[in-house]
Amino acid sequence: MAIVSKRGAAIALGASVVASIAWYAFRSNPNALWSIIQDRCLIDFADRNGSPPCIKVERPQGYVVIKDRKGSHHFLLLPTEKISGIEDSRLLDARSPNYFDQAWGNRELLSGDRDVSDEQILLAVNSEYGRSQNQLHIHISCTRPDVRQKLLELETGISDTWEPLGVEFSGHAYWARRVTMPQFAEVGPFRLLAYGLPRSVSSMGRYSVAMTELKGEVILLATERDLYDFNFASSEELQDHECAPSAR
Repeated sequence: MAIVSKRGAAIALGASVVASIAWYAFRSNPNALWSIIQDRCLIDFADRNGSPPCIKVERPQGYVVIKDRKGSHHFLLLPTEKISGIEDSRLLDARSPNYFDQAWGNRELLSGDRDVSDEQILLAVNSEYGRSQNQLHIHISCTRPDVRQKLLELETGISDTWEPLGVEFSGHAYWARRVTMPQFAEVGPFRLLAYGLPRSVSSMGRYSVAMTELKGEVILLATERDLYDFNFASSEELQDHECAPSAR
């Protein structure tokens, strides 16, 4: 049995390594978003009042919002400062802008052609291993209907400390915790993850974090890269980029 177990583990690890290599091989230009910020958003808004995909440029606040081409209801908030992603230690500095809170402040963009409630919305940042771009970007979109339904069922059991959620989404395990809106705005998900979930502060690049609202409070979700489960830690998988009416 020990031999079989070791063989099975080796096969799983080999498959994970192959998947990882393939993912890296087919990544698009990892600096494409940074180029859009520098060459289109900042220049076009200054010279020609903006053009797609740039939706908003807030220079004093240090961010831009662009319309993502993947999905009808999918926007990205990006810092105008060069920040690679969740692994950047500057995000843990209390003086750093709360980009999640800024993204939440732009949630009305999802209500272009239909009403989208706050509880439908989910923000997500993928891990260093589960993204294609090396510029921090927060996905602004809707929650998948099945994810929202499961969170509603589990909501009373989610505490104010990080704990395993007890269910998997897309075959991947998640932790969850609740915070108040003031905590979310003042501290932000990056620091709440780093200083609340053991081991994460020293390996933030392995984690993906998301937030949604339930009954007036913020629910934070996090998942960690696990190659045995083919989990590259992309909480974007929790989103419905079409904001289907059935999700309401």
